Amino acid sequence: MSIQESNIAIDEITDAAVADYLRENPGFFTSHTSLLGKLEIPHPTKGAVSLIEYQVKVLREKNERLNKKLKEMFGAARGNDKLNDRMFHLAGALIRVTSLDDTLLVIEESMYDDFEADAVAIKFFDPHNIAPESCKEYVIKKDEPRMATFDNLFRAKRPLCGQLKPSQLDYLFAKQAKNIHSTALIPIGRKCEYGFVAIGSRDRKRFIPSKDIVFLLHLSELLGSALQGKV
Repeated sequence: MSIQESNIAIDEITDAAVADYLRENPGFFTSHTSLLGKLEIPHPTKGAVSLIEYQVKVLREKNERLNKKLKEMFGAARGNDKLNDRMFHLAGALIRVTSLDDTLLVIEESMYDDFEADAVAIKFFDPHNIAPESCKEYVIKKDEPRMATFDNLFRAKRPLCGQLKPSQLDYLFAKQAKNIHSTALIPIGRKCEYGFVAIGSRDRKRFIPSKDIVFLLHLSELLGSALQGKV
């Protein structure tokens, strides 16, 4: 072969061609094991490392990511089990009460005891004025001016999570407001027809806008069912 022909052949070997060849021949390095120790991969902090070292590093990082994901999945599963247990406990307590005032009291106590709320506010609509005197602290009229600040909840008709405005916090939690850094607003009923429950937390990350609200949706329906027929 002439020098000119040889140069032409070498010029035709591109990075893409090498990559395609290795993909089509995954056993190449099995037959050329001596190359593995000679090949080096640039490393941003430690200079160059051998291909074997690089592969080991990649596999180790992949393994760490998989282990982390697995732990997260097990953690979420355990968390869901706890939430389900708390939901069943609340449902059982709501079944045992018959009066409106006892129902609202059970809801409030459960938010503190079962769902570890740092502050709770129940805003209950009583259009027919049937709520007894013992419930007056929970009752609010939907057309009150202060309710306008929660229009996003009434429009969404689903639980909302995040940080509230200082004026909203003051209205809901009064003296506890300054310590509340994230809140879940939970409609009572699918259409927020009975009002809403606000659960406040000192933890800024507990109720964030991106939080999965499936559980809160179930809680919303459960609370609505508990009040149905009592108002």
